Amino acid sequence: MRTPSLRDQREFVHAARASRKLHGAWVHAPDTVQAFRLYVQRAGQPGRHSFLVCRRDDGAIVGAVDISNVVLGLFRSGYLGYYAFAGHERQGLMREGLQQVLRHASSTSSCTGSRPTSSPATRHRSRW
Repeated sequence: MRTPSLRDQREFVHAARASRKLHGAWVHAPDTVQAFRLYVQRAGQPGRHSFLVCRRDDGAIVGAVDISNVVLGLFRSGYLGYYAFAGHERQGLMREGLQQVLRHASSTSSCTGSRPTSSPATRHRSRW
C-alpha cells in the first residue's frame, strides 16, 4: 500500500484501460494521462486520502482505495471507494489492501475512530 505519484502513471493508466470491461458502469478509474494527473493532484488535498494496493513480491499495482470527504470532529466519517484491476480480482489482494488502509486510517489523526458503514444498496456488494 502506498500513495499514488506521477511515477505510477504509465502502469496505472494501462491497468485502468485494461479493466474497463471488469469495472463496467461501477467504476471510472482514471484511464488517461490527464485524468491520472488530476487524480494524483486530488490525492493530496485535505479531506482526501488515496492509496494504491500493490503486490508484495513485485510492487505491481493491483487496485486503488480512496477515502474522500473526510469529516473530523464528533462525527468522523468519509466515503470509501475501491477497485481491483483486471487480472488481480478474486485473489484476496484487495481484501488485504483494504484492511491495511482501514488500519492506517484508524491509527492516524486524519481518520481516527473511523468505522465502516454501508447502505442497504451497497451492503450486498461488500465481500471484503
